[in-house]
Amino acid sequence: KSTTVNSVMVEMIDAARLNLKQGRAMSGAFADDRKFPKMAIQMLRLGEETGNLQSVLDKMSATYDREVSAAMQRLLSLFEPILILVLGVMIAGIIFSVLMAVVSINDFVF
Repeated sequence: KSTTVNSVMVEMIDAARLNLKQGRAMSGAFADDRKFPKMAIQMLRLGEETGNLQSVLDKMSATYDREVSAAMQRLLSLFEPILILVLGVMIAGIIFSVLMAVVSINDFVF
């Protein structure tokens, strides 16, 4: 709880702690809140039932790390062409302004 700054996650952890103190399953608090993905809740429930919570949490962490990495790669691959276009427009504007200055100098000479 002390490692996160997300207030929603702090509330969910508090609810899970309360469930554990009352003798209920930790996954029940996350299932009631509906902010956790269903797959994560099912994996958490499976880990609680089998007694392998640590290994299930490790696998879940690795799975979501891969998903976040893939999403970031997709986002960055979309950002690159947009950045190239913006820089191209800026450079074209600079070139256009320099050419307009050259043309306007020629108008003053004649």
